[in-house]
Amino acid sequence: MDRIGILTFHWADNFGAVLQTYALQQVLTQMGADVNIINFVPANLSIDYQLFVNPVKLTQLRGLKATVLTYASRIKRFTQVKKRVSSYGDFRRKYLRLSGDAFENIETLKKICEELDICIVGSDQVWNPDFLSLCNNAYLLPFKLSLAKKVSYAASVSCCLNESWMELFKEHLKSFWRISVREEITCTELSSIINRQIYHVLDPTLLLDVEDYAKIEKSITNIETERYLLVYNFGTDPLPIAERIAEQLNVPIVVFNKPRKYQLKRFYREFSDAGPGEFLSLVKNAEYVVTNSYHGTIFSIIFGKPFITVPHATRSVRMIELLKCLELDDRIVKDVNDLPVKHIDMDSSRYNISKEILKEKQRFSIKFLESVIGDD
Repeated sequence: MDRIGILTFHWADNFGAVLQTYALQQVLTQMGADVNIINFVPANLSIDYQLFVNPVKLTQLRGLKATVLTYASRIKRFTQVKKRVSSYGDFRRKYLRLSGDAFENIETLKKICEELDICIVGSDQVWNPDFLSLCNNAYLLPFKLSLAKKVSYAASVSCCLNESWMELFKEHLKSFWRISVREEITCTELSSIINRQIYHVLDPTLLLDVEDYAKIEKSITNIETERYLLVYNFGTDPLPIAERIAEQLNVPIVVFNKPRKYQLKRFYREFSDAGPGEFLSLVKNAEYVVTNSYHGTIFSIIFGKPFITVPHATRSVRMIELLKCLELDDRIVKDVNDLPVKHIDMDSSRYNISKEILKEKQRFSIKFLESVIGDD
């Protein structure tokens, strides 16, 4: 039985980050592998998810003004932040098989990887240069391993690489045994850099089905209405569209993050303090979903929900690629003025087409993982 370690952003209190970790762990476990999540938690990246942020370190990273604003926001929302941190901590303890105590030293990371048969990096934006620069390029595994094979699964760059980053990727990816990425554009770009085959695979959350997620779903409290529109948002871009649809459906709005400067007329409840299991329940039971999140889009598809995706201002490639691939790109709406009635109603038969396309992509992605753990 192969000993596999997954190196990813499992430490982020973010629905997508934690659920993609869980999904990859489960898929590999179902294949018969012995899987652990490498509990590498780089301080410079994880600082935003700490309950008590070190002011000195935050000032060094972000500057004094950003530190003051962060602390002011934490004080105002302390109860919510505390509950969110607790919810994610509970989920990790219950469902993720962590390698041991958290660490941030890259030498320790190398030592742990040496004890494995295979180290899989991904999914998520593990190869985003903004993140790599804050952790000594740890997610490129910038060290030699005597026995363990380096593999990536659905790793995401999420931006165009400049010349210096291209050279860095070229240097470190040479030692990877097999490479797969999440976005087709990344597949093309990295293939040209290292001149070898790179596989385009699905985000691991799309490899599990509704029944798999039912095992970790958790009902959220204080939702007494049976009908609601769910908004999983980063910023305010999806809110005008959500309001228009909620008005037509005559339902209240449950929103991830309710900005103070934007007044939602149909606001019912915020869920920024929810954990991953509660998020699944919210999507599953929503009448409609509006989101500018990649994983908000994915779980709308998994649960067969009518939805609208508002492309994220800086990270829209991944969601646009996915929806075009599944022939659901009519679900993309950039502005409330581009929302005619035909966009609100979603023909459920469209999902029959997208599911067939998805099945083929799933088979290819599973085959890639099987080839990784089944090759002696």
